[in-house]
Amino acid sequence: NSMYNPNTTDDQEEMFDIVDKEDCVIGQATRQQVHHDPSLIHRAVGVFVFNTKKQLLMQKRSKTKDMFPGYWVFSVGGHVHTGDTYDNTVKREVVEELGISFPVKLYKKFLEPSDGETEYCATYLAVHNGPFPNFNSTEADEVRFFDVDELIKSRNASTLPFPPTVKGLLPMVKELALSKKLDALIAQYDRAG
Repeated sequence: NSMYNPNTTDDQEEMFDIVDKEDCVIGQATRQQVHHDPSLIHRAVGVFVFNTKKQLLMQKRSKTKDMFPGYWVFSVGGHVHTGDTYDNTVKREVVEELGISFPVKLYKKFLEPSDGETEYCATYLAVHNGPFPNFNSTEADEVRFFDVDELIKSRNASTLPFPPTVKGLLPMVKELALSKKLDALIAQYDRAG
C-alpha cells in the first residue's frame, strides 16, 4: 500500500499528545501508534503559503516519509509534539521545512479524520514569494508554486498524486485564494517589501 512506507526514516517513537474532540489533552502516544489508530486524535499544523500572484506553495513529500511518500502536499505541515503548542510548532515547522522564517496568521482549526489517522489541525495563512533555496531536502523532493485552478484540475484528472486530505481541502484553498484575508496579507507583504 503506497500510502504507508515501512522503510521510513521518520522516528516512529516520537511522542504526541492525544486529545479529545474538544482538543483537551487526555494522554500520549507514539507516532507509530497514532498513524495506525484513528481513535487517537493528535495535533497537527498546516500552513498555506501563497505568493503575491495568489499561487499556492506545494511540496512533494520525500520518498522516505512514513505517510504518502512522493505525494504533493500543502506548503508546510507537521505534528505537535507532547507538551508543545500549535503556535510554537508552526514557527518551528516553517523554518525546518522551508529554511527561512516568516510571519503566519491563524486561519482555522478543525478536526480532520483522514486515511487511518485523526488529527486536530490548526491551519495558518502566510504570504511569501520565495525562492526557498534551503528547503529541507530530507522531508521534500521539491517545493513550487501552483495556480489553485491548476491544482483543482490535477485533482479532477488525477495527474498529480495528492493524499485524500489534500484533495478534500482544495475547495477551502480556492476560497482562501479569493479571500479578503489573503488580500490584506499580500498588501502587508508588499508594504514590508
